[in-house]
Amino acid sequence: MKCAVDAALKARRQSKDTDRPAAMIRLHAVRNALLSLALLISLAACLPSRGQDDPEIVTGTIGGQEYFVPRAYLKLPSRALSEDNIYVLAFYPDFRPAWDSHNAIWREGKWKYNIMILAAHSSAPAPMEVHVRSTISLLHATERAGIEHDLSRFTQPDGAVKDHRDIWIEYGTENEDMIQSYTTCSEKIIERDNPQCTLYFKWYGNFFTKASFNKELLPQWREIKHETQRLLDSFRSSETAISYLRQRTVIDGVGGAR
Repeated sequence: MKCAVDAALKARRQSKDTDRPAAMIRLHAVRNALLSLALLISLAACLPSRGQDDPEIVTGTIGGQEYFVPRAYLKLPSRALSEDNIYVLAFYPDFRPAWDSHNAIWREGKWKYNIMILAAHSSAPAPMEVHVRSTISLLHATERAGIEHDLSRFTQPDGAVKDHRDIWIEYGTENEDMIQSYTTCSEKIIERDNPQCTLYFKWYGNFFTKASFNKELLPQWREIKHETQRLLDSFRSSETAISYLRQRTVIDGVGGAR
């Protein structure tokens, strides 16, 4: 009987000795998990946080350079940042993005203030003079019609097939052979027509840029060109993209930021 009791006690002691290492292992595992969680929380606190009001930025690489475009400028259908172009939409005069929905913009009569901007990258862009000669030939706009809005206007001569699109050329101030930009505009043929213009110019690197807008804004072509360049320049870093967007103001009668 005594032997049986001794054997039972010995077995119980062995069982406790066996459970103790397992309990210690579990304790160490829990402690390590808690330490890891505390470390992650500390690291997260050290990282720069994205403010609640910071705009979402879409990034892309074109021609070996990274660009940063606020998603607000890509809001409407077909706007994109691709591997070879930047296609955005802004609104004159402050070049804010489309804060409102597409339907609201149409309903409230704001669409005529839109500026559609396409900056297309090319590894070997043609000189501006080549683009102008090709456009003049395509439109048969060979007759110089004088100066309008500080631009040289060319139109179709009498007897030519009327394309109903003229071309306005910005020459260099010191050298007329140096073409800085050119603009083509359609004409109002029937009452429902809404004539449009497209301004072409070279931007940073090998980008050929088009800014399309309502013909009513043609007298403001210089302002449109300058602000288009500023907007595109802001996309060259995240900081400048956010700064430019935050500087956009509300223009009475055009729309407001949200």
